[in-house]
Amino acid sequence: MDIKEFSRKRLELLDDLERAIALKDLEPLLSERLENYKDDWGKYCSKSLAVIEELRLLGHNLWSHDYDVERRELWG
Repeated sequence: MDIKEFSRKRLELLDDLERAIALKDLEPLLSERLENYKDDWGKYCSKSLAVIEELRLLGHNLWSHDYDVERRELWG
């Protein structure tokens, strides 16, 4: 499965149950892409931003809402 299958437009066409299933399918795809960088904060952040940008290109309206003292950001 490819992340390109999870465009905002495609997800909006699904009913609630189908959307929930599709988003559950997306979760491991994103986690796998970041798994190799969990011990290097700088690379992890860089790769996270690349994933966010890719999702934005697929039509998702993602923005950083907050961050904590450990420099972790909350996106939505």
